[in-house]
Amino acid sequence: MIEQTYLFIDGGHLRRYYAESVSEWFEGESELDFNIVKNTFRALKCFYYDCLDDIKHDGETDSDFSIRVTKQEAYFNEIREIYGTHVRLGSLTGSAKNKRQKKVDILLAVDMMNHATRRTMSKAILLAGDRDFEPVVESLVEMGLIIEVAGDERHTSKDLASAADSYRKIAFDDYFAWSSEALKSKYPRPTMWNGAGMFNVIQGGRLLQKGTLGEYQVSLYESPNKFSALLTHDDSIKSLAYTLDNLERLKLYLKVMHGEVNWK
Repeated sequence: MIEQTYLFIDGGHLRRYYAESVSEWFEGESELDFNIVKNTFRALKCFYYDCLDDIKHDGETDSDFSIRVTKQEAYFNEIREIYGTHVRLGSLTGSAKNKRQKKVDILLAVDMMNHATRRTMSKAILLAGDRDFEPVVESLVEMGLIIEVAGDERHTSKDLASAADSYRKIAFDDYFAWSSEALKSKYPRPTMWNGAGMFNVIQGGRLLQKGTLGEYQVSLYESPNKFSALLTHDDSIKSLAYTLDNLERLKLYLKVMHGEVNWK
């Protein structure tokens, strides 16, 4: 039997933590390419759940409100244009300072259960992090479907992740890969090296700085036309190196990818 994989996306989770993760690297810009997201998971169909923020902000003019809502509608329409992709919108309730989504979680859970009972899918991937989805995941696992949870590594419920057959952590490199080609070209990542070849990238380079990063010892080197960061680990298999032509961007990459380096 050919595996029929359906992808279900909690838009609020993806939008929020994508922007949070890439904001510093892309200098405040952000642009997800949903074609790449869908293809990453090899999904036959993709269902995206979100809300239109049509509650006027405090101090927002009628013109600014109209522009903001129109921009959101265009964003949802771009997602709809992707083959095999469907957008389901809930609603917002509350005040401008205390907004809450309505129906989004229910829509997502009902759709997952509906496709499961009709056997239109054999595998479901839930891109979300909220523990509220744990019951539907447990139910689908008991029905015999393969269920994978994919969620931000910092903001996914452990109970939700444990309920699935597998859990995929989403981190900076994933968010970078899912960004538009224009952004990736404007703000390229360093080149990564591992194995024996990683020591060649620092050969003849001038040592600039040392530090620690968790279990890693970090060394920065300057060579003609490039800078290198060597991350060495007691387990040599985990050691790696990065090269880039900009020292400050290289340091920033270490931060967004691995965390703050304790420089000596």
